[in-house]
Amino acid sequence: MNSLGHFIRKHVAPGLGIFLGRSRYSLFDQILNHECLSQPNISMLESVSLKGLLLNAKQHVPFYSELLSSYTLPDFEAPYDILHRLPISTKHDLQKQYENMISISVPRRDLLAIHTGGSTGKPLSFLVDRQFLEKRRAANMRNLTWGGWTPGEPIAMFWGAEHELGAKPTYLSKLKTSLTGWHLINSHQYDHSLIRSWIGYLVDNNIKFVYGYSSVIYNIARYQRRHGTQLPKMKAIFTTAETLFPHYRQLIEDTFQCKVYNQYGSREVPSISAECEKGNMHILSDMVHAEFMHGSRNDNIYRIILTSFINHSFPFIRYDIEDLGLPKAGDCSCGRIFPLMEITIGRARDHMVKPDGQIIHPSYFSGLLYGAAGIMSYQFRQIDHRRIVLFIVPDDSKSVHYSALEELRARIQRELSWEVSLDIQQVDHIPTPSSGKHRYVVSDLSLEEIF
Repeated sequence: MNSLGHFIRKHVAPGLGIFLGRSRYSLFDQILNHECLSQPNISMLESVSLKGLLLNAKQHVPFYSELLSSYTLPDFEAPYDILHRLPISTKHDLQKQYENMISISVPRRDLLAIHTGGSTGKPLSFLVDRQFLEKRRAANMRNLTWGGWTPGEPIAMFWGAEHELGAKPTYLSKLKTSLTGWHLINSHQYDHSLIRSWIGYLVDNNIKFVYGYSSVIYNIARYQRRHGTQLPKMKAIFTTAETLFPHYRQLIEDTFQCKVYNQYGSREVPSISAECEKGNMHILSDMVHAEFMHGSRNDNIYRIILTSFINHSFPFIRYDIEDLGLPKAGDCSCGRIFPLMEITIGRARDHMVKPDGQIIHPSYFSGLLYGAAGIMSYQFRQIDHRRIVLFIVPDDSKSVHYSALEELRARIQRELSWEVSLDIQQVDHIPTPSSGKHRYVVSDLSLEEIF
């Protein structure tokens, strides 16, 4: 039955998808072939994609029509020269210019509104067309193949965005799961009993691949380690949407006995970077152009500025995603020609800021509680330059060692040379935003304080 199911998902489902107007499978083949291109050819592909994006923006997007009005067709043969003269756009800019960002070439009824969960503190709404959705799915499928997944193989997706999850599984959703092999699991809110049922679901459905929020998969691993629940033998774990802290990766890999492949993207700009089997993060330059800009106060911190090639209906051109990262020189032994970036990505507001402007990566604070007993969930929140609050949700099965937590204040002061207060507060729960992403480290300081 499993073999028959795999045959249906691999061969019948794509045909049905094409019949229903889904182009993701043909796009998947095209995108997968990009890995075989030489460096000159992939550079040409990127240049052609950027040129098409800018020409479309000039002709059909009111905001860019004005900005690009002085450029004529010959100028677009050097698209990067034009791109780097355009202003950087922020979430605030896009919301302020919302109507002027919409392409007039696509009927409004054919566009779908997408909303971000506001994990940076700034929710954003934008529009996409059907081609964007299909290319986004195709690019994600390509990224999964780097971990050994092939179309048709069952994969569990732990997701938490409320507007993408139905209240109850329907007959249609169950049929879709059977045909595609994608098992969508609502992880917006959960407890130990639900984690136990998830593990049983993975075993019962012979699922070998898991994709989802880093924190959710980490908590599944923590539960298994504590209770010894049987796990299926996994082939790969794919984490996304949240920072994959080093101790997250270690526990997940030790527990599931397989490699973790990190991915980086967003609703606005999907498929930015993905990890290969050699452990390097590749910028997916056939999907996006990435710029790394120095912060005004920190020469070792780079703002990530993105131009997405796949949304012509509401283009994201030189978009400040409010994330931080580092470019990485050299080639990867995996053989893929996509450029590299350091795995130091993370939300700007997930970084702490000292009074002298020094940035502290969130992994430092998350690591302070690695292995701490009696804690179900937590959140470090920076109120100002000299005050941090640590919210603790206790685990009923074990008592919290508050005396050990009190010692963290001295440790932070000593290791970071930072005279900062640490207030510890026990709470019943830590609110989860509509995106479902739990933020373990949060700064209330403005971005001006960071850059």
